[in-house]
Amino acid sequence: MLIIGGTTPGGIGENIAMNALRLGFKPVTPKPDELDVTSEESIFGYLNNNGPFDHVVYCAGVQYLGRLETLDLDEIKAIFDINVIGFIRVLNCLTRTQQNGKVCAISSLAGRTAMTGSIGYCSSKAALNHAVRCAARELKSHWQITAVVPATVGDTPLTASVDAQVMKIRGWDVHELLKQEQIRQPFGRRITKDEVSEVVLNTLVGPMTLTGSVIDLTGGA
Repeated sequence: MLIIGGTTPGGIGENIAMNALRLGFKPVTPKPDELDVTSEESIFGYLNNNGPFDHVVYCAGVQYLGRLETLDLDEIKAIFDINVIGFIRVLNCLTRTQQNGKVCAISSLAGRTAMTGSIGYCSSKAALNHAVRCAARELKSHWQITAVVPATVGDTPLTASVDAQVMKIRGWDVHELLKQEQIRQPFGRRITKDEVSEVVLNTLVGPMTLTGSVIDLTGGA
């Protein structure tokens, strides 16, 4: 199992790797200097030298908040380059180096929920979801291409970064942040990393006919 973006301590990728190991998988989590999702040459070289991989999890992702009037367009380009174009690069290189496989991307509730100050992240995740559907339709029965769509995942470095940005932009303290979040999320709490891992791993061992599925893990949000 190849986990792309699984090297950040405390992140979803690291958690998936630990749970995969318990299930008997042999997870591989290359460092960014070994597999750079912004470089076709880097991805192709890594896959060609280390593959094939029956199971691939795409966890790479970044989020920068900013209102339209002060938007940094270079940050928007960086968000798209990692969140969605990187995923497409990986699929392109996988299909050139092997004949079949299962690929699951970590998406976000932001892909279908409009959020103030998140035009780059929200639109990149919407694009990622549709890229999954398009790839599944094109590749057909030899590939299973899916995405898991969690609401806010607790206790990750990305979530901590976004929390800090939201509180700064909106002038909230942490209590107001969590209060507003609970109003939007019927389940009443954040999704855990173990819950995300469970859905991803169950998907990857599931039937090939799951291909094209964008699977909600949102607690009803």
